[in-house]
Amino acid sequence: MASNPRTFNDPSEFKVKYNFEADKGTIQERYFVDNPSKSIHDFESWYSSFDEHSKWYTGYQTRQNLLNATGVVCFTTEPENYLMWSHYAKSHAGFCIGFDDEILDTIEDYQAKGRVGYSDDVPEFKYYSQTVEDFYKALFFNKSTSWAYEKEFRVVTDGYGIKKFNKSLVKEIIIGCKSPIELDRYVRQYINSEITVYHMIDLPGAYQLKKDKMKHGHYVERCAF
Repeated sequence: MASNPRTFNDPSEFKVKYNFEADKGTIQERYFVDNPSKSIHDFESWYSSFDEHSKWYTGYQTRQNLLNATGVVCFTTEPENYLMWSHYAKSHAGFCIGFDDEILDTIEDYQAKGRVGYSDDVPEFKYYSQTVEDFYKALFFNKSTSWAYEKEFRVVTDGYGIKKFNKSLVKEIIIGCKSPIELDRYVRQYINSEITVYHMIDLPGAYQLKKDKMKHGHYVERCAF
């Protein structure tokens, strides 16, 4: 599933700081790339009226257009992280699917991929001198350091919603420490198959989760609740 960027839980997600500084020749060149049917008179008229409000609107519209046209698939390399289970797996009652790394290149409508960088500073994008690829990187692959624990990897797609991928690349299923008995019973059918099945155990003597391989006929207390 490629998520709609507008539904993300972080209100500071997808921020970009625009830099519109450039010499007039560079600005003119970009203007005619974006507006090939316009005349030099049109450019001069536009250039003389390109004030701070116009810059804000240009940045706003550029960002909105891209967010409206894309989806984001999110992965993590940290299956034992407490907060990831709390935020994204129904408060430890859900499940996590582990994939082979090749999944990143098989998702339908793939546009870009990369690790998310974490910083206290909003990334800058030089509107007239940087590329579309630079804009993707600034917009989709940067977040506040508050989210660094996620250790996130993203795939950006054309449009959001259900996306096809190579299902043979599913390598494991992990159920949460508070998952219901119905989910436990369901995943046990995959024990000893090509998909390895795990459950998370909330260790009683530590603030720590443990990923434990499930076995037929073997049941453990996964959580004190």
